[in-house]
Amino acid sequence: MDVRSFLNSRDVERHLRGAGRELTAAEAAYVVWLSDAATLEERVDAWQGIVDTMPDCPVCSSSLDQDPYEEPASAHLFLRELIYVRGLALRWFLRDDEGYVYLPTRARLAPRSAVGFRRCEHAPWVVNLSTDPLGIPFSSFTSCVDAIRTDDGKASRFDRYQVEKVAVDDGLRRGRVELDDRLRVLDVTVPDLCPGYDSVESRLAFSFVEIPVPFKRGDIVIDRTSREPRPFVFDRLEFWDSAELAAHGHVLSAEQARDVDVRLACRRARGDGDGSWMSARGWSLAPGSPEGARDACLLNYSSVGACGNYLNLEYYREPLEGELRLLEVASRWARGEMDLALALEGAALVSAEARVERLRSRLGRERAGSV
Repeated sequence: MDVRSFLNSRDVERHLRGAGRELTAAEAAYVVWLSDAATLEERVDAWQGIVDTMPDCPVCSSSLDQDPYEEPASAHLFLRELIYVRGLALRWFLRDDEGYVYLPTRARLAPRSAVGFRRCEHAPWVVNLSTDPLGIPFSSFTSCVDAIRTDDGKASRFDRYQVEKVAVDDGLRRGRVELDDRLRVLDVTVPDLCPGYDSVESRLAFSFVEIPVPFKRGDIVIDRTSREPRPFVFDRLEFWDSAELAAHGHVLSAEQARDVDVRLACRRARGDGDGSWMSARGWSLAPGSPEGARDACLLNYSSVGACGNYLNLEYYREPLEGELRLLEVASRWARGEMDLALALEGAALVSAEARVERLRSRLGRERAGSV
């Protein structure tokens, strides 16, 4: 069974296939979980296929591990537990229990409908349906889905829906499902459903895997699974040692290489590897920040990650226009194709030109509005 097709990035998938790099059972489980488009049924089938056809191995590390020095659990055992709790959660959610109603709570704008909306990359659920005619309680899950399906005006704008199961007596929200634009179940969550449910359910969200990627320092990349995809200049990954950094375009002195390896070895010894290590560092145009809102030409280096998950990255192949041309300058400097002084001059020139273009565009709109 080849689960590499579940990867959100075709560039990462092609890189792994070209290198003949197979995934372990733990890595495959994570890749299936990460898939942005796979339905819950497709995920469960893939996880079962991993158990049936792939050799067992330890689970990937997670910040939920209580003791980083304890012998890791079996990936097969974890997947059996995950399949069980996901099935249990889905059956409970879809069962029309007395004393519960189904409430559409949030919807996600499809990319084609996002023009004119200022959306934060980390807050994709931008439409609150509680104030929408669709946001009323339904006695059954089927009637709730039918209402969404017949709400043609909304359906054309959204590509994700969130429906919650709410207790009538106390109004507490006991569980939720995420649906795609075809109203298929993508995910289900029912906190505290049974003993141990939360630790099994949440483990992959806080996990860390080391999978090779083709990107080198200075490459311009993008995470298209983000709700507001923005290109950025790739720098490095958290878990790369000096050899990996050198292989991906970094030039290090002997002292720098030694420092990198010592720090990384210490972090690994402490068991620091968790979901935060899935981020990718790089230079971007200050996405979602107050500074970026005030100055669209502000180039920012994100030490906590310009992208939340490096496995979602792919090469940015579109033309760089306006302030995005700053990324080309940063890319050439990061690759060593120009020195810092020349890069700063180039950035200043591009920034000035972009500001003039933005000012000319704004004045043009104001003039058209006054006529």
